[in-house]
Amino acid sequence: MISPNKVEDLPGLLRKRIQAAISYREQVVRESDAYRVIFSEADFIPGLIVDRYNDLLSFQVLTQAMDTEPLRQAILSELGERLKPAAIVERVDPRVRELEQLPARASGLVQGEKANTVFSMNGVRFHFDALLGQKNRRLP
Repeated sequence: MISPNKVEDLPGLLRKRIQAAISYREQVVRESDAYRVIFSEADFIPGLIVDRYNDLLSFQVLTQAMDTEPLRQAILSELGERLKPAAIVERVDPRVRELEQLPARASGLVQGEKANTVFSMNGVRFHFDALLGQKNRRLP
């Protein structure tokens, strides 16, 4: 459920909630350019997770509603406008997509030209490849 009331403009509501999530993270994230931008239900956006790794964004869609083309376009547009990433990668969990009766889709680059970057957390730098997931390495 995204609202207890009738929603006339779902893409517009989604954009506002994305803006609110980004604004909140800008207030609380310190000493890192890698963090979760959108925490799904915790940000009142069920079925959407977005992570930032420096200039790269990684998102995952977990529900049928968020997988519709109008909402996907609103998500990508708002993230691009607000965060100005060099690239956006979609991470796909085939099992979740199957359980949610979503069409099969492969993980991949949806905007930009590279799926890797270097990010910092508390002064430590890490190489990140969004298509490899959590198997990243610390840089000297």
